[in-house]
Amino acid sequence: PWYLLLGKVVLVLGAVLLGARFLVPFILLQIARTRSTELFLLSVLIIGFSIAWMAGSLGLSLALGAFLAGLVISESAYGHQAFGSILPFRDVFLSFFFVSAGMLLDVKFLLGHAPLVLSLTAGVLLLKALLGAIAGKFVGHPTRVAMLVGAAIACESEFSFVLAKAGLGYRVIPVTTYQTFLAVAILSMAFAPLFYAFAPAAMRFAAGSFRRRKEATGPARAVPGAPGNHLLIVGFGLNGRNLSRAAMRTGIPHSIIEMNPDTVRREQAKGVPIGYGDATNEAVLEQAGVKEARVAVVAINDPVATRRIVEAIRRLNPGLHLIARTRFLSELKPLTALGADEVVPEEFETAVEIFSRVMKRYLLSRDEIDRFVAEIRAEGYEMLRSAAPVESALDGIRPLLSEMDVSVLRAEVGSAVAGKSLESLELRRRHGVSVLAISRDGSHSLSPVASDVIAAGDRVIVIGRREHVAKAAALFRV
Repeated sequence: PWYLLLGKVVLVLGAVLLGARFLVPFILLQIARTRSTELFLLSVLIIGFSIAWMAGSLGLSLALGAFLAGLVISESAYGHQAFGSILPFRDVFLSFFFVSAGMLLDVKFLLGHAPLVLSLTAGVLLLKALLGAIAGKFVGHPTRVAMLVGAAIACESEFSFVLAKAGLGYRVIPVTTYQTFLAVAILSMAFAPLFYAFAPAAMRFAAGSFRRRKEATGPARAVPGAPGNHLLIVGFGLNGRNLSRAAMRTGIPHSIIEMNPDTVRREQAKGVPIGYGDATNEAVLEQAGVKEARVAVVAINDPVATRRIVEAIRRLNPGLHLIARTRFLSELKPLTALGADEVVPEEFETAVEIFSRVMKRYLLSRDEIDRFVAEIRAEGYEMLRSAAPVESALDGIRPLLSEMDVSVLRAEVGSAVAGKSLESLELRRRHGVSVLAISRDGSHSLSPVASDVIAAGDRVIVIGRREHVAKAAALFRV
């Protein structure tokens, strides 16, 4: 009875919805926590087979159950990783599918009804392309992208074979109509690559005058987050997290790939554009939009995985600017050879930061420090690696720095400086030291003027040669 079939369908759909919302994400989360790719793959296969078996046991087709299993897994946060894991099986199963579809076709029927089949094939290709383009335009894609989407999905889909087979089994469609469908579907699949290949040329020919008018009125405004304008971040550790925050604040569209399932779930709840997956898998990179990215940053701790990811990203998008972060200097040359445009070794960045802070203590100017750091990075850190002395702008003032001293002197009660102004003390002329600041009761007077008076208890910051500072210190004591 029809109501029994309807009940089965409702039962299956309800189970699928509950599984997609609660059960499957929970199972995949526990599996992902093990960090075992083999166990993850087996779990995906078991889930797929289980849902297909459940659908088949309720009287529905196994193919429909497998389709529902794919929907359940793809809706979880681990869909990209699952897709990448089963990708090797896809080519094998597609071969079986096309061989089976070819064996179902009656060639005599195709030749005997060629005009009807060809006209229906053309109608299917054009109608699906039009509907796909309308859908792409509706969700906000540019016209050209929407039309390419329509051309890409113009052929009959694999799921249509499942529906047609079910319709034939339930005698909803006759054998003649089924053979007509098979002929149209197979021809549409055969013509689809040619249809997609010639689609750009046809669009350029049809829209040539429109484009010229559009260009004459000025350049089009870029769509935020459009392909070719986003940042791809691999790894959501400290570096990846800070980079994502900076991208959000500056309005740079970006996507993130992370292997920690707990981090992915937590950040997705906050609205962060992050997905679970192993970036060494090319399918995961493609799902994250590596081919359309402008810049990619690899910020993970695994040096072996970093090499594989850098090589894969460079192969998938040769024009992208690729930055790799590594802990060790030994990885600099290999990563550069694999295609990284910039490699940032942490140990030398730490050395640069430490040395810049040391230079601050020696009172070098900010411009001088920035220029020195830029020289180190521009030379690939050769200045820090080289044992031979490297000439720089510091060489001329290095002897002077060794003789200078910055000290804090406290004015004691009854000392020679207490209650006197800087002008009357003439510390620079008489003693060779200059006053940089005066600290009093928690407040500070930077760049004091000649009329400022030193009170008992003040802390005075002075600079000068070591011997001059030592002599001037006697004035501050009783």
